[in-house]
Formats: sequence, structure tokens, C-alpha cells
Amino acid sequence: MAQQSPSSRQAKRALFTAYYQIVGPLAGSEVLNVGDSKEAQSYARKALAIAEALAAGDSKNAQASSDLAFAYEGMGESFRSTQLTTASAWYRQSIALTKPRAPLYPAGNQVQELVAWRDEELAAVLPGVQHAAERLALLQEANSVWKDMVIARPGKQQYRVGLMRSYCRLSDAELAVNSLAKAHQYADLSLPFLDEFNPASPSFIVLVDLGFCYESLGNLEKRLSADDSSSMTERRAAEAASREWYQKSAAIWTDWSRRGKATPESEAERRKIERFLQSK
Repeated sequence: MAQQSPSSRQAKRALFTAYYQIVGPLAGSEVLNVGDSKEAQSYARKALAIAEALAAGDSKNAQASSDLAFAYEGMGESFRSTQLTTASAWYRQSIALTKPRAPLYPAGNQVQELVAWRDEELAAVLPGVQHAAERLALLQEANSVWKDMVIARPGKQQYRVGLMRSYCRLSDAELAVNSLAKAHQYADLSLPFLDEFNPASPSFIVLVDLGFCYESLGNLEKRLSADDSSSMTERRAAEAASREWYQKSAAIWTDWSRRGKATPESEAERRKIERFLQSK
């Protein structure tokens, strides 16, 4: 259609959307991908070229600006597992286009949801101690958005899953800045959601977040088991709890394999958790 109607913005935008949608299954941040970053970069660049051309042709077009933000995000996705610095630069550009639009809509709107997603995507590719404070700030902002989304649409499962995941990520981020009390606080806030979502769920998105949350809780208990301010009894209890949470996480990733849905990232997580368990 785009070839037959080269002047059609509608056809070009449809082609942009098709290119962008291919990036996630190839290398996206939801773990459900085949791990082909090189191919993902090829499609992300095609999507970006179209989005840039459409935006240049109409600088006041809100849809074109939104598409460009998606294109930047797609570029970040394509580099997220191979070139963290490059990915972070693309995510920052996407966030810079998205955030100014969020206040224009009521709380709990889709643009705010995009801000939360993109904050979390950027946080995930900022490695090391030098980025710990920024990771924490990004995840706190995302958490605030997820809470608004749950209030606005309390019955929507994806928002509740997002808030659960957000609390777990914040727990890990607080551990990274050695704030054990706050890490414990966020971990506790995630617990009601863990009771709500079933590890036998047919949704692999739910399973992903359960697996990561179980790992986060294991990380917290592991740190508590090494806390010299606690009694030996408390430390031993924390060590046992850590092992239990890691076992639950391992069971999630093993179930992925059992269902025939293993991906390079899910297998990497499974092996990592197994190493944690073997070291205990």
C-alpha cells in the first residue's frame, strides 16, 4: 500500500506501525522474544525513518510526535540487550517526547502509562552504582503512575500487575542504594499482589512478573540474612526465606521450559536463579 500510494500518510503510518510491532517479538523488554537484536535494529531503523519523515512533514501533528516517541522506544528496545548506553540514549529521547504530553490528560491516562513503561525501560539499562540514584528516581516516578492507573481502572489486571512489578523493582533499587528498610517496605507492598496472581496462570506476562518479583523478595531476604544488626535466629530465618523465594522463581522459569515457551532471556533467568540456589 505504501509503495502504491507513496503520498499517503495513512499507508506510511500503517507501515511504520508494522515495523515497530516486529521489534518486540525480536528483542523487546517483555522477555517473550527470540533474542535477535540485529534483526530488531533493522526493523527499528525502518520504523524510525518513517516516523521522522512524517514528523518533519507536520511539526504540530500530535500523532506524528507520538509515533516518533514510539520509534525512539523501538530503537532502545533493539539495543537493550547488547548496547546499554545506546539503548539508554534512545529511551531518553522517547521519554523527552512523551512526558510533556502527560499533564494534558486526566490521571490514569494512556500517555502516563507510556511514561511509566519508558521510565522502567530506561532504568533497566542503567547499570552500576553510578546510576543507582537515577534508577531509583525513575522507578519511583513509574510507581506513582501505576498507582494512578490502578485507582482509575481498579479492575484492569495489567495495571495491577504493573504496580506489583513496580514495587518489586523499587525493592531492588532501594537495596542498590543500601536502604534496607525502604526495600523491605516496597517488598511488603508487593505481597498482596503475589497472593492475587497465580503461578499457574496461562498469561506469560503474569508469569514473567511473578518470576522477577519472587527473585526480588529472595534478594531482600538474602541481604537480611547478612545483616549484622539482626539476631542469629532472624538471620537464619531470612536465609531460609530467601531460598524459598528463589525456589518459587526457579519454578516459574522451569515452567516456561515445560510449556515449550523458553526464550534466551527466560533461560538466562532460570540459570541465574539456579546458581543462587546452588550457592546456598
